[in-house]
Amino acid sequence: MTTPDTSRLHLLAAIDEAFVAVDTTTETALAAIARVLAHHFGDGCGAYIFGEADAAGSWHHDATLSPFVHATFGALSRPGYDGLSGRVMRTGTPIRLTHTTPEEVRPFIAPHALPALVRHGFHSAVLVPLRVPGRTLGVLTALRDRTPMGYTVAEQALLQELADYVALTVTTMNLAKLTRHAQRLAERDRIHRESIATVSHDLRTPLAAVQIALGLLADTTAGQLGPDAAELLGTARRSTQRLVTMIEDLLAMNQIDAGILELNVTPLDLRTIIAEAARMVQPLFQEKRQELFLAFSAPLPTRGDARRLEQVLTNLLANAHRHTPPGTRVIISGETAGAEIRLLLRDNGPGLSPQDLEQIFQRHHRRDAGGGSGLGLATARALVTQHGGRLWADNAISGGANFHLVLPAAAQQQ
Repeated sequence: MTTPDTSRLHLLAAIDEAFVAVDTTTETALAAIARVLAHHFGDGCGAYIFGEADAAGSWHHDATLSPFVHATFGALSRPGYDGLSGRVMRTGTPIRLTHTTPEEVRPFIAPHALPALVRHGFHSAVLVPLRVPGRTLGVLTALRDRTPMGYTVAEQALLQELADYVALTVTTMNLAKLTRHAQRLAERDRIHRESIATVSHDLRTPLAAVQIALGLLADTTAGQLGPDAAELLGTARRSTQRLVTMIEDLLAMNQIDAGILELNVTPLDLRTIIAEAARMVQPLFQEKRQELFLAFSAPLPTRGDARRLEQVLTNLLANAHRHTPPGTRVIISGETAGAEIRLLLRDNGPGLSPQDLEQIFQRHHRRDAGGGSGLGLATARALVTQHGGRLWADNAISGGANFHLVLPAAAQQQ
């Protein structure tokens, strides 16, 4: 014998079956649920999800009337009418209509559905919210246009229980989809990082060999090459160094993104780091007849990774070289101010536009078509942040750009 409990369990099982079917989507699951519920609750049924990704399923014993079900209950409120589903969505409370007429519900029906309402009509309907805590996802509705009985309070309560189960299942299914999507993105990101690391590592070895070979060639041919050959050799050395810098930036950002960058922190005097970075970029400055001055004498004690801080200073100086005209003067000054080491790199170039003051530190931002990889300043700021410091830019009152670098002083480091 069928009891209310066995009927309820049968309906819950049918809802589960609708969601676990092969290749199911929310749309197909709602259509299957509408068919199951229509057999139990009346002549037609509709299940509707409203929001960023609308989904709908409607069913009627007379297949030609399924569009009528959808048109009557599958629309939210619009200018000119207050839709029944729109009212349920807005209030989160059910609506039960018993022994009604087309004229009585006409104000709540979309204009395009009125002709079908007049032709077919219905006399009983119940609409309940598909709800999860704090939110209404959609509406579950049943109607009777042939069955003479009106819906009872008990039927409404059962339909609401089923609607809550559908809403929970839809939410769980969507969360599972989001989880799978996030896992795919994470796996793609992992493969991307590993590819970058592998390619960058494979490039470093031959580039190091090229650097050594060009250096030996420059040493052994010093004073023997003509002006054109010497210039070509210098260009090759500078270009190779630029490639090495770009690869180092790419690797550093890749490791920071993955959270695996390791710093070899030791006590150091920042003056030594600055001097080495200046030596690296000096050929670039000479090429554009730019002047580079180091304006400090007192020690600048801090703790950090010497190679990474040299990468920071090299990137800052290379940026000054690239974005200022020939004849530019670049000055680096520094001081210890309480618990901080403060460096100021300033030039007498054209300065920075207001929008560039922050955008230049964004990854892949380029101020001109002939710029670098767009990673230099982004890498510099990321590495400074890894050291517990800050890096920002502004414009000098007298003209030109200022780059401020602040690091913790050694006495304050743990």
